[in-house]
Amino acid sequence: LQPKGFNAMVDKIYMVSADAVRSVVYDLKIDGVGEDLSSAAVVCHMQHTSTGVVIATATVTPDADQATYPGRVSTEFTAVELATAGQYTLEWEVTIGAQITTYPGSGADRPNLIVREEAA
Repeated sequence: LQPKGFNAMVDKIYMVSADAVRSVVYDLKIDGVGEDLSSAAVVCHMQHTSTGVVIATATVTPDADQATYPGRVSTEFTAVELATAGQYTLEWEVTIGAQITTYPGSGADRPNLIVREEAA
C-alpha cells in the first residue's frame, strides 16, 4: 500500500471486513514534519460518523526505519473492528514518555474509512 500523508483534502479509504488485507500505512506529520516514533506507543481511534461510537485499535506499528520515514505507521484492522458497515474517521494517539500527541492535529483533516458490506 502507498503511504498516505495528511493534507487539506481528507483521504478516503475503502475496506470490507472480509478483505484479506486490512491495513493502512500513514505518515503522521504536523506541518509536514514527522517525528521518530521508535519508542512510541500508538493507538488508532476510529469513530463511526453516524453513531459516534469509538473503537480503539491497538495494532499500530511504527515503521522500522523511522530515520528514513519519520512518523510512518501501519495500522491493522481486524474483521471485528470492521464488522459494522458505515463511515468512520480515524485519528492516531501517539505517546512518547509522558507526552501525548494526536494526529492529525485538526479534526477536519482526519481520513475517512468507509466500511462496505460484502457484495456476495
